[in-house]
Amino acid sequence: MNSHSILKGAALAALCCSCAATLEQADLTPTPQRPRISKNTKTTTKDSVELEAGLTWDPNDFVDTPATFKYGFSETTEVIVETAPLRRYEVGNETETGIGDLAFGFRHRFEPTEDGAPTFGMEFVGKLPTNDSSDESNFSTGGRDPRTSILGAANTGSTDLTLAGIVEQQQGDISVVGYGAINAFGSGVSGTLYQMLLASHAAMPLTDADTVFAELAWALNESVPDTAILQGGIYRRVGANMTADAALGLGLNGDSPGLFFMVGLSTNFGYLR
Repeated sequence: MNSHSILKGAALAALCCSCAATLEQADLTPTPQRPRISKNTKTTTKDSVELEAGLTWDPNDFVDTPATFKYGFSETTEVIVETAPLRRYEVGNETETGIGDLAFGFRHRFEPTEDGAPTFGMEFVGKLPTNDSSDESNFSTGGRDPRTSILGAANTGSTDLTLAGIVEQQQGDISVVGYGAINAFGSGVSGTLYQMLLASHAAMPLTDADTVFAELAWALNESVPDTAILQGGIYRRVGANMTADAALGLGLNGDSPGLFFMVGLSTNFGYLR
């Protein structure tokens, strides 16, 4: 990791500390989207700040530490800032280590007009090449996108965009979500590369504190073979404003990753004043 990466990490930490100093503490339930690939329509409580942080480990390929800051812009819209403080990939006989690019976006929920009707949402995220690594890096824009690295998206350019549609239906205690996204990867060499992502998950509470989920995701890649992922996990509320998660994922075809593990913690820090 070079000095530029260290300085960026320090600047990010300083920004987090300055934001924390202006927060008004409150017992607000987090709305974690991690570690799922498919997002639901829940958004961060208005005027509050959340952090989703975790670890993804594939024993044969990579270690990732995705972090997502979320701000409740309104009752139905949240602003998203994503990065990865540490990312390590095995590339042949070499190991590459660094921080991830910054991604900015929003997620919006359209409130249903009738009781029992499905809830729809949309998500837009743009990732900028803020990492100073080479184009062959597996943690910068020139390599694998942090939002789609598990699904094998091999982008080779400078700016990535994701546009997604979400539908969520509540069936008793079970929530069923469908998620479809188009990922566009800019490339100065071969034009724009595209990936279509289709995913669905179902979540069900076991107790007042525990919720389990199962998810199937399929990525149709323009530049690399298609990939399919099956994963399942559990959420546990560990505090008034904290939810922990743990999940296990498995690639379903030869071009998908093998077995990988995810753990994380989502925290709502209170209202930003």
